Amino acid sequence: MHSHRVTGLEGWFAINRGPDSDAPPPPSWKQALAVLVALYPTVMILGFLTNPLMQSLSLPVQMLIGNLLSIIVLTWVVMPFVTRVLGFWLAARADDWKRQALGIGAIAATLAVFVLLFRML
Repeated sequence: MHSHRVTGLEGWFAINRGPDSDAPPPPSWKQALAVLVALYPTVMILGFLTNPLMQSLSLPVQMLIGNLLSIIVLTWVVMPFVTRVLGFWLAARADDWKRQALGIGAIAATLAVFVLLFRML
């Protein structure tokens, strides 16, 4: 039997680590950037899809439904994908400047592409 306690966001980052892994979770700043690159398109796409259907609901109810859908999509679809794709960077040593730069560059480029894409919609 294996038990591993996680608190906060690192639960999303433990998904791709095996039960015997002693690897620490990524630093908080990397977790925050990975969540940003996952959350931004998730919220935008869900907003485009659900806003027309929820116009008659009050703002608090719209927010509750939007947050619930975002959490579901992030937890079971988007974050497993993002942690796999960014795994090279999330697990990189602090002194591996090439991987650090590549990861940050990939996140910046991805966010820029999403902004341009969503501006066209």
